[in-house]
Amino acid sequence: MRIGEITQLRLSDIDFTRNPITVTVRSETTKTRETRITHITSEAVSSLKDYLSRQNTPKQNQDYVFLLQHEDRLRHLKERQAKNQYNNTGLKKMDKKNIKILEDNLKTTTKEERYAKSVLATNHNLEKQLSNLIKKIPQLNAKNENGRSSIHFHAFRAWFKTQVTDAHQSDFAEALMGHKSLRLLYYRQNDKIRAKTYLDVEHAVTISVTEKIDRNYSDMQKDNLELRGVVDSLSRQLKSLEKKIEINN
Repeated sequence: MRIGEITQLRLSDIDFTRNPITVTVRSETTKTRETRITHITSEAVSSLKDYLSRQNTPKQNQDYVFLLQHEDRLRHLKERQAKNQYNNTGLKKMDKKNIKILEDNLKTTTKEERYAKSVLATNHNLEKQLSNLIKKIPQLNAKNENGRSSIHFHAFRAWFKTQVTDAHQSDFAEALMGHKSLRLLYYRQNDKIRAKTYLDVEHAVTISVTEKIDRNYSDMQKDNLELRGVVDSLSRQLKSLEKKIEINN
């Protein structure tokens, strides 16, 4: 998903009952203005559930997963101000200033304008969090030829495209990513086939080593079952052959 699509994701857009987990990316949030269906890995689902469990206020079905709206920010600041649990006066003054700005905006801007500003602010906040995170990890804090961090939100999409293309094909990757092209007009998959295909390539877009180990173990179990089937079949054929030999003798 694009960062703007992630920002505007609602809890109701995620179907946790499906395998793989299905995400509906609503048309009003996409670049192409078309609704699409995509999926997330079991690894990502675990992180998402952990994030949701740590929220002070439990998310309701229509709540945004990451977006902090104008009214939400104002409420949180007022709650913190009411508790008056400040370690320094600087933060207290900043909260008072921001509360005044937010209250003024409520009077002078439309709901649509405030929503657009919230989306931009959340996008910036997510990018800032990612930047701060990779700065703490020397192995990840690499720069490209333009002096920009090699790891950023759009780079994740490029990595996803490469991984899925190598594991399956580019049309499938493009469809999940919401790219619009003439080739995709002729690329169609029903829900069941798309889900199965995603499960087949899920290992390629899984980051943690343990997930890959689990997949390898699962593949080994599958191969073991197939080998057992071959052995059992050969055993039955051998017994049948022995019986024929006894009868002929």
